[in-house]
Amino acid sequence: MPLNGTVGRVCDKCFGGNAEAMRLYAEKYLRDEQVVPLGREFRDIIATRNRHNWWRQALASINNHLKILPSNTQSINNNTKTNQKEFRTIKALVFDYIRTVQGRGDYDELTRKMLQHFPNSRWKKTHWAWYRYQILNGRFKDEFSASVRANLEKAGGRIQLIVPQEPIINPLPPGNAREKGPHPRDTEVKRIGDHVLEHVRFIFSLAAKEDLDLRFRLNRWVFSRLMHDEIRVKRPIKKTLWNSGMRKCQACGESFASLKGVEIHRKSATSTYSVENCELLCRECHEQLP
Repeated sequence: MPLNGTVGRVCDKCFGGNAEAMRLYAEKYLRDEQVVPLGREFRDIIATRNRHNWWRQALASINNHLKILPSNTQSINNNTKTNQKEFRTIKALVFDYIRTVQGRGDYDELTRKMLQHFPNSRWKKTHWAWYRYQILNGRFKDEFSASVRANLEKAGGRIQLIVPQEPIINPLPPGNAREKGPHPRDTEVKRIGDHVLEHVRFIFSLAAKEDLDLRFRLNRWVFSRLMHDEIRVKRPIKKTLWNSGMRKCQACGESFASLKGVEIHRKSATSTYSVENCELLCRECHEQLP
């Protein structure tokens, strides 16, 4: 069955109907590698569409058309199950992939999976370098066996001595900001909240008058007290979850050695902190979840 729509037309006009060649081109383009411009025919077909988004969708269509399977024959059966999984964070996907292939995978194969599960992420080689470094030498070393780490080091060559910068990868679509706390479209919350803010600002004005430094200190004091009130609510819930046996990140499965650095996450952003509505996450996963 041929490729449909603009993907099929580009494949025919620019790649002579060779879907595999188009797939390789798409992967290079999405990795920001240098590629040969496809010229006017491509521009006429794509018109005003966003090039990056179009190539992401095109790669997904081509992979589905070619029925791409993992290249590592030792893990085909396991990876068939993995393809059916849903991952809450990019870190969880990376960990699962490395464990599935026992460290013998490669960047291109992982990138294909990344585009399938998180098509709007900005995953690239520097992100993979950071995860690989942390698994071999850093914070994630204890999460993987010695054999997996040895295979991972062989598969990727010599690890760089400089620690790569930690990636900031948002799996959500651009412009879809992570919203924490009450939904801004909750008219009742907005009505009451605006009324409270109006009174607080009025009191600040009366107390500080023209003293901007005093107004600043009052604002910071009230803000810090409100944040402290929230911390006092979260602390016992965090301990309760820990004592109940929640000793791993609920998104990626990373084990916790202690409560230090463990973060509490509300499953429902519009509900308050409670044992039923909270779970424990590592910092990386907490930053990626809405």
